Amino acid sequence: MDNFNATTMSRVPTLISLNQLADYSPLDEMEGASPPRVEANLVHAMKPCKSTVASITRDATPCYLFPACRMPNAVPPLSAERLAASQSEQQKTMSDSDGENDSNSDTQLYGIGEYETESASGEYASTLGQSAFDDILLSHWEDRAELGLFRYDVTECATKVLPGELGFVAQLNEGRALKKRPTEFKIDQVAQPFDPTKFNFNKAGINEVLFTFGAATGIATSKYNEIDATIDGPSADLAVDSPMFDPNLVLINVSPIEYGHVLLVPSVLSCLEQKLTLPTFRLALEMIREADNPFFRIGFNSLGAFATINHLHFQAYYLSTAFAVERATLSAVTDVTFVPPSPEMNAACPMESACGGAFEESDFSSVHICTLADYPVRGMCFYITSIADIAKLAAVVSSCCERMHDANIPHNVFVCDRGLRAFVFPQCFAARQAAGEVPESVLATGVNPAVFEISGHLVLKRKEDYDNADETWARNILSEVSLDAPTFSRVVSLMLTGK
Repeated sequence: MDNFNATTMSRVPTLISLNQLADYSPLDEMEGASPPRVEANLVHAMKPCKSTVASITRDATPCYLFPACRMPNAVPPLSAERLAASQSEQQKTMSDSDGENDSNSDTQLYGIGEYETESASGEYASTLGQSAFDDILLSHWEDRAELGLFRYDVTECATKVLPGELGFVAQLNEGRALKKRPTEFKIDQVAQPFDPTKFNFNKAGINEVLFTFGAATGIATSKYNEIDATIDGPSADLAVDSPMFDPNLVLINVSPIEYGHVLLVPSVLSCLEQKLTLPTFRLALEMIREADNPFFRIGFNSLGAFATINHLHFQAYYLSTAFAVERATLSAVTDVTFVPPSPEMNAACPMESACGGAFEESDFSSVHICTLADYPVRGMCFYITSIADIAKLAAVVSSCCERMHDANIPHNVFVCDRGLRAFVFPQCFAARQAAGEVPESVLATGVNPAVFEISGHLVLKRKEDYDNADETWARNILSEVSLDAPTFSRVVSLMLTGK
């Protein structure tokens, strides 16, 4: 394996606004480019917003839709070029119509069309640059930066790759230490009911919402609307099954770790507790699939594993290098066989109820199950080689997490490789800290070993730690998170069999 020198990172280049799509340049032609800097007075302005998510309406935010009944390998994700072409064609059509249909003038609907791009592996992927999902997400994210909605400017944070075999990434983020929202609940209970008196995403400003994200019946390709017209109006043919508006939201993380840091909040008005389930994890996998970007990863923290808000959410951002865990050696699990969940566990998944799928099958052999062989935190890797098996991956990982949730085992989940790989880490840092077993030197760093830290992106609060960090130091920090070998073996059995 290659050794990595300590080098300063550059962030993923992107667009400033949707208006720049016409001048779009593929990612590989923009190597070394940096995102625009935001004026400090804008970054720290923290504009208040009187309207909150609790009062969200269908016409309050844009909408990104993917096919609920998408056939495996049928079409690639929506690309930026196709979005731009559709936008140009739509503008031409609207101009030619001379305003004959004013009812459609406020809705911009984009589709992939009939174009298909196939990778060497036989799977569909975007080979023309960033996907339309990336461009839409990042342009809206940058708009929020210009409005001053972030607590600090994450693009000013120093970042480097540490020398060593795994290539841990260190970031100096002093602002996050001072301005991150504190935890408001007990850290020794993974299962806790939603508490409306605590902070939750229904209390977030509506200006923090980038767009809604969800499945729609009646479409064959992904769509994007500048307004959510999924019920009634010009796009009534895209109507979702339920008349109740309970959207899946993509919001900014106001205390970002990296560029493009967002939150995916499934069924925000249902006030779900922080528990990974089959339908919600499937939604997260569809999100990373739409991004179609190797730099885009998704993470989940349970309560007790450094989730700070008990309102179901996933985190995601872009990092233009591999995470350390992605380079770790894997060892196949051969002594324990996965016992699939009962069909009742999957009945609530809207995508599967609409389309059928693999959940009633008993053959999950296409989901490869491994443990990490040379990593400081004991964990598991679940991976598939074809996106056609994404439903099975969702079933296996969600089942493992629900079993840990019910057994009060804190855990973190890291998803990468466009949704083909998911790492699961049962952890015990909070319990060891409460028992006085974590060395003071580790506690003094202020490192919170949540999902992205465990996976290899260390967010540091002190300059001396950043200046002196190396791979040995990083391994020592993360080793305090890990279960011991006998406990980990028992947890693996519980995850895979329920016993």
